[in-house]
Amino acid sequence: MRPFRALAFAALLAAPSACSAAPTTADGHPILASNLGDVRQLVASGGYVYLAEPDSAGAQTSTIARVPDGGGTAQPLVSGVAEVTALAVDGETVYWTDENGALNAVPASGVAPGESPRVIATKLASPTAVAVAGGAPYVLETSDKLATSIVGFGAGGTDPVAMASASSGAILALVGDGSAIYFADDRFDCPAPSCSTVYRYVPGAGAPTALFTTPMLVTELATDGSRLYAGGQDPSNTQQIVVVPTAGGDVQTLAPGLAHLDAMAASSDGVYYADWTAGVWKQPLSGGAPVQVTTEPSPRMASDDSGVYALDVQEPLGVVLIAASR
Repeated sequence: MRPFRALAFAALLAAPSACSAAPTTADGHPILASNLGDVRQLVASGGYVYLAEPDSAGAQTSTIARVPDGGGTAQPLVSGVAEVTALAVDGETVYWTDENGALNAVPASGVAPGESPRVIATKLASPTAVAVAGGAPYVLETSDKLATSIVGFGAGGTDPVAMASASSGAILALVGDGSAIYFADDRFDCPAPSCSTVYRYVPGAGAPTALFTTPMLVTELATDGSRLYAGGQDPSNTQQIVVVPTAGGDVQTLAPGLAHLDAMAASSDGVYYADWTAGVWKQPLSGGAPVQVTTEPSPRMASDDSGVYALDVQEPLGVVLIAASR
């Protein structure tokens, strides 16, 4: 994948003001923020796009900020925190895990002067993902370099509870839609060269429910709340994307035979995916051929009810945040 430059986070504040017309990419997509650095995390919720990146080039500390989804001045929420490893937002609270194994939270509007982030948990085992459902954060932990368990922390982040463990392998993906979380594991006991089972867990409704098992090795999940998209490597060693109702049902192969699948985001009428050799594409839910959205690849994508957002490279603006759809 094309390397993204690590620039000072203060450059994010060069985003266009709400009073001026937002610049656009050559593909015609609005640029919401420019001169970004090594953005490690990107999520969207409630009219904002949230991101985390190093405080400066080579820094081991991070800043978390949000950008209005219509463009405008970026708002840093917290700075100088340990390197962020995962990020999630439930509309009112921003949750993140860090390289020290802590789960932290701040209000979505940021911390007040003189206040510090709330530390919910410490000594987590190398957390790699966090998702929110029912107002509670759920963290994916690793053991021996494999993500093997999910732990939940109750509404608002209290009372840690071991929620799920990989049935026989590793957990490869975790997402939430506010009411449920979804995760996929790599089953070591399947008859095929590889396979995954995808699960749905609703807080307070008992154990996780298996939605489907597939010979595909699922490494990407995205949801719009009604449908769950799963992407990964199929038995022919190409990538594909399938879709299933979040409540369960028939699995539809939506985008078979992809060369690369590097990031994915859901929309109400299809799924957006990134191919590092060919840019960002949209696969309509109705089927048919995929449509190219941008010519530049994107290592991070996010979506909410307002649109789909991605990183892009636009010289001389460097790494930019764009609205891939509205």
